[in-house]
Amino acid sequence: MEDPEVYDNSEGPQGAKELTQEQMEEQKYITDLPLVPPMIIRYEGWMLEEYPIFEPKTSYYSGPAAVQSVLTFFNVFAPNRNTIAEACGMKENEISLESMKDYINSRQSAKTYVVEHGLSQTQMADRMYFNIFEYKAPSVLGLTFNENGYWDYSTNGQFLSIYGVDSTQSRFVLADPWIYKADSLQTLGYYDQPVEVLYEVYSRRDMGLIR
Repeated sequence: MEDPEVYDNSEGPQGAKELTQEQMEEQKYITDLPLVPPMIIRYEGWMLEEYPIFEPKTSYYSGPAAVQSVLTFFNVFAPNRNTIAEACGMKENEISLESMKDYINSRQSAKTYVVEHGLSQTQMADRMYFNIFEYKAPSVLGLTFNENGYWDYSTNGQFLSIYGVDSTQSRFVLADPWIYKADSLQTLGYYDQPVEVLYEVYSRRDMGLIR
């Protein structure tokens, strides 16, 4: 029997970290600017235009950063990430996908989001594709991966926006703000991955899909 694979997460995102009440009060009304400002990107498939990418304030803030990107894309006011984290009840380095979904739905009416778990590769791909092509809306996918030829850092829990898909539904485009902090050539904050690679790192922990 092979030993289980061990992930080195010391440098990568860890999920979510609760701020002190004092830190939250100090930063509650700070206006956040996108790490990657809205821009139009050419892609051989379908990509949501002018999708903003926000930097997590800490390695634990990928969830609030993803929520902020989704809301800003829909042209509604998005509070800063600390306020989003507080509203979603983030505690003990964790944030609930249900609370993220509820918060997104409470602040926009363009798309009613749901959370799903236990998807097959075909189901995951179909749902993310349909969100982009039919609803013109991003998804948020929970991933766990180790640094290798496909990933430039390791994480035991990261939430990334999915906002592009190629014409064969075989590759998806991710918004990854943490890539700026990794020793990476991916300097724009976005890149695409094969669907089978995405599914493998999604299914390791089944953190869920908001779509």
